[in-house]
Parts: sequence; C-alpha cells; structure tokens
Amino acid sequence: MDIRERIALLDWARITEDMHKKGYAAASNVLSGADCDELINQYCSGNLYRKTIIMEHHGYGLGEYKYFQYPLPALVQQLRECVYPKLAPIANNWMRVLNIDKQFPGSLSELLELCHVSGQ
Repeated sequence: MDIRERIALLDWARITEDMHKKGYAAASNVLSGADCDELINQYCSGNLYRKTIIMEHHGYGLGEYKYFQYPLPALVQQLRECVYPKLAPIANNWMRVLNIDKQFPGSLSELLELCHVSGQ
C-alpha cells in the first residue's frame, strides 16, 4: 500500500473531531518502515536542503531542523498533496467560526499558486 492509500484510509472524521476538540490529531501508520528509513537515510544529504537551523543558536533547545529544497522529495510531496485537501476544510471551518474572512483553496496546487501570486 502506498502513502496515498494509507492517507485515504485514515479516519478523517475522527481526525477532524480531534482537531476541533483538541487542536491537534494523531494519525498512526501513515509512513511505513521503509518510508521512515528513506527519510532517515536522506537526512545527511546536504543537497536536499536549502537551510539548516541549529536550535540552540536561537534559544530553542538542542537539535536542528532543515528546510527541503524544491523539488521536494517525492514522499514529502505526496504527503503534502494528499493531506492538504483533508485539512483545508478544517481550517476553513475555523476561519468561519473565528469570523475571519479567509478561505483556503481545496487543493495544494491552488494554495501554492495563491502564495506565488502573493510573493511568498
């Protein structure tokens, strides 16, 4: 089963409910062991990243995080494309409840185009 199938099989009703009640939701078994190994093995590949943040330099504790360059690794891109359409309605509901005149588009490609037009 690939990442798209695993994301489609998640209990999105429960995830949505958890997001509304707690502000977060946990989802298990989204990445396979092989997916995790692939990401771990890529971590030391400097050419995949455009920026590395050393947390202690900014007073955030120990560790680091990295920003991927574009194009993103296929697995990360698939995650974004599959999860975004499920999260956009949740975010749009929050905007409505908070009386914020903002709506997120239904697809990641539409969001990225909007960001591009806005200079982001």
